[in-house]
Amino acid sequence: MELHEPEWITGDSRHHNAFETLVAYVHSTCTDAADWSHLLDTTIATLLSLGTENPTAQEYKLDSHVLCVIVLTLAKQLDPATTAHDRLVELVLTIRNMPMPLTVVQTIDEYDRNNEVHLELTPFIGAYSDFERDAPLHPPLEDRPTTPIHPTRAPWRLLHSQCLRSSEWASVNAFVAKIHTAEPEIPKLDIRGLFAMIEALEESLTGPQLETILPAASVWIIYAGPALKANNVPYVCYPTESERMPWSRGELWKGRHAFSEERWQFWLQRFREIAEREDVSNAVRKAALEAVETGSRA
Repeated sequence: MELHEPEWITGDSRHHNAFETLVAYVHSTCTDAADWSHLLDTTIATLLSLGTENPTAQEYKLDSHVLCVIVLTLAKQLDPATTAHDRLVELVLTIRNMPMPLTVVQTIDEYDRNNEVHLELTPFIGAYSDFERDAPLHPPLEDRPTTPIHPTRAPWRLLHSQCLRSSEWASVNAFVAKIHTAEPEIPKLDIRGLFAMIEALEESLTGPQLETILPAASVWIIYAGPALKANNVPYVCYPTESERMPWSRGELWKGRHAFSEERWQFWLQRFREIAEREDVSNAVRKAALEAVETGSRA
């Protein structure tokens, strides 16, 4: 599969080199375990801080954010069921468990709440948030009054009139879901799964609206069902706060504002109902049924 390289990557040599390195990595035919480990190590060495030598903490954070955007730019083009998609997940998890460069440790502010750049995957979550702003939600995230407005638009963001395709948004969510399954203690990832369920299953949506966001909810069940179901954080209800916060819920869910067995069963029932609708495509019905089958075993 040929992977598209956006102009904002092509126009910057550091970004282009990172993109080419990642493409070679995901398409590698290496099968020997030792050779694969070496390939992973050399790939990461090339990518870290996009080649900046002896980066400061601030440089490293910015470069790591861009690198994660490049990773997700590739991931959104890949089928979640492919080895290439899994390889990108493995790369991110490997970086997470590596020590930060010495110059970063020496220059980081000990009072910076985001100083665990690797362990908490703060650059990755920031990159995901950029993609979330371009997601095919209803209404779009940026049209909601509670969404903060950024003074500048990052070059990798889509035009105001555009949004991610359904398959792209599903692939990005599958990527996050796989990471959550592998490392469930990373903060803020489970919330992304909750939001995906609220958006697709707890609101009254038309068939065309479900076409764009149901697959993203389905992959959370497929790739992170047990991890998501095991979440028992007792979120408190603050009804006057944002509609997209951990304690939120959609209009169709009348239970408590948290993950629960009752809510899980409600989601599965909603998937069943959507699978029987005549105003959605066969692809959406298939995604809904797969979520039911996988979720029933979680």
